[in-house]
Amino acid sequence: MEYENLGQEDFDAIVTGELTHTSLQLEDELNGIITDYFIENNNKLNTFKSLLLYRDGLTFQDKMEIVLGMIHL
Repeated sequence: MEYENLGQEDFDAIVTGELTHTSLQLEDELNGIITDYFIENNNKLNTFKSLLLYRDGLTFQDKMEIVLGMIHL
């Protein structure tokens, strides 16, 4: 993409979209790391995700801290 040829409004919209997409990909990777560690039984995987990982109060930052804490385990 040639960002130089975009107006400020279009540039902001595209960059914001790209950053949002990347952030969602990173959060999905964190979710995968957490579930792979805690869940051995795939029958409980969706329940674990819906009750813990996808709740409004658990932020991206919280998930990063969980994964950083898991490194020592």
